[in-house]
Amino acid sequence: MALDDGRYRLAVDHNGGYAYVQFRDAGSGTESYGVGRTIRLAGDPADVEVLDFNEAIVPPCALNSLINYPLTPPGNRIDRIVRSGQRDVLFAGPGSGEDLADRRTDG
Repeated sequence: MALDDGRYRLAVDHNGGYAYVQFRDAGSGTESYGVGRTIRLAGDPADVEVLDFNEAIVPPCALNSLINYPLTPPGNRIDRIVRSGQRDVLFAGPGSGEDLADRRTDG
């Protein structure tokens, strides 16, 4: 996989009937969820040459502290910030004391 001028080879994991890639980037813990993020792969992982980081999601453990999730493999660290896909979880709603409109960044 190529990202800017760097090339990466990321390990693939399997869960039941699908394969996925877990990764951490230089922004994990500051600009995105600290444990890392996941991209679910369609089809045979051996055929994947390019990952669409727009498909990145936070792992299930981000949504519930009772869910265990494997740590990102050490070799799946990207030394650049990936500002694509789901980057973190925002809990807001009735009774949260937070107004989503206050968190907008588009002006």
